Parts: sequence; structure tokens; C-alpha cells
Amino acid sequence: MCTTRIPIEDFNELTTFSYDYMTTSSLDCDLDIYNWTSGSWEQLQSNTGTSYITGSKILTSDYLSDQYNVQFRFQTETIEEDFDIRIDQLVVTYSKFLKKELT
Repeated sequence: MCTTRIPIEDFNELTTFSYDYMTTSSLDCDLDIYNWTSGSWEQLQSNTGTSYITGSKILTSDYLSDQYNVQFRFQTETIEEDFDIRIDQLVVTYSKFLKKELT
């Protein structure tokens, strides 16, 4: 499981969580994101092959903790062989708007 925190002083609007990953073995490897409102994990993607899986998720307040954390994990069933997860990107993109008074 991995957690990333969006600094509150930099946070205006959280936009997307983007991912690009693969496994070196054909197995069911899920990428999940935590929904803080429901208190449960939601599957974003299930990779059953050996090619890269690319996608994104528009994030809402359901996916932010009170401390502005976003949590995601990779999981798979118990298997009898070794494999690697190759991650090209796991990115949280957010916008920061600077307030400027008009004079």
C-alpha cells in the first residue's frame, strides 16, 4: 500500500490519479484506490496480461482523507511464481490557483 499527501497549503483542486504499470507474469494483479467516505477499496484496474496498463481516475473528495491523503495499492491472489511489477508512472495531478486582488 502506498500513501501520498497533498500539502494543504498547495491544495486548491485535486484533479486526477494517473497510472501506467505492468507485471512480468500473466496473473490477476489489481490496482485499487481507497474511498475514505465508504471506508473501502475500489478497483481501478485489473491487469491479467504482461503488457502495460494505462489509465486515470478523476478524484473527488471521497478519495481524500481528512489530512488530504490519497491511498492506493497493488494486490494479487497468492501465486506460486515470482513476478515483478514495473511502474512507469503513478501521478496525482492537482491545481493550485493563486489568489490575486484586483485593484
